[in-house]
Amino acid sequence: MGNCFTRCFMRVQPEETVLRLLIVGLENAGKTEIAHKICGSIRTEFLQTKGCRAFHTNIEGTRVQLSEVGGAQEFLDIWKYYFLDVYGILFVVDSSNINCINQSYNIFERLMAHDLLVGKPFLIIANKQDLPCSIDCIDLCECMNVEVLANKYRNPCMIEVCGNWNNSDDAYDGLQSGIRWLVKTILMNKQLIMNSIKFHRGICEFESILKASRRPWTGLSHNRSTPSLKKTRPKTAPFISPTHLKLDVNRVWNRNIPVFVRASPIIHPEKTTIIAVTNAH
Repeated sequence: MGNCFTRCFMRVQPEETVLRLLIVGLENAGKTEIAHKICGSIRTEFLQTKGCRAFHTNIEGTRVQLSEVGGAQEFLDIWKYYFLDVYGILFVVDSSNINCINQSYNIFERLMAHDLLVGKPFLIIANKQDLPCSIDCIDLCECMNVEVLANKYRNPCMIEVCGNWNNSDDAYDGLQSGIRWLVKTILMNKQLIMNSIKFHRGICEFESILKASRRPWTGLSHNRSTPSLKKTRPKTAPFISPTHLKLDVNRVWNRNIPVFVRASPIIHPEKTTIIAVTNAH
């Protein structure tokens, strides 16, 4: 009996302990290379990502699953199907291409405002810093309006630089420190993020039940039983009435928490880290 319980516990435990992260960005931003660097593996193929790739690693004793989704134009519409179950976002930007930066800003703003990503931390990677035409993370923070968006949508944000300097001593690569910050921030706010995931999953299940019914749900009592919001709502999720099924971010996430931007100590004269973090009291 004890051995059976141990095997069942081992099967259930990974689902609760694995942190699911999503890597997104435009095409040729360097997402696959970033994923291999985080996992400490050597990249052996250089094909464009078609659909999604999964990576698994361990960061400071925490099991992490990385899902990289293609950044080509035909794959942008499938990003939203990964938003519900992820705990954090890695947004990779090609800092050497001004056109990509402008497009990335428009996409980044839509991601921050998405209902399924409200309150989840964002790690912005200013990639390809080894190229001479790249801009530093301070300019990238201003171009992408990170401070304003982080305060508006209450998403903890951090910008780190990354590049391929061929083990140069005077180069600073903040990818590892950035991913550690992302995991630490998720663990600090894990219960809040899990409640949000369960809450939105309950709404999705409730809407699917309504669509499967033969007649539209009007709220009127009939002989046939109608789906109940109370039955589909998770116990840990905040209560929401049927008239408020269209989520209002300011009502569901009414957290008057100060957000500040702090510049970390300069490790390299030209590579400065910008942090926009939400402090929960």
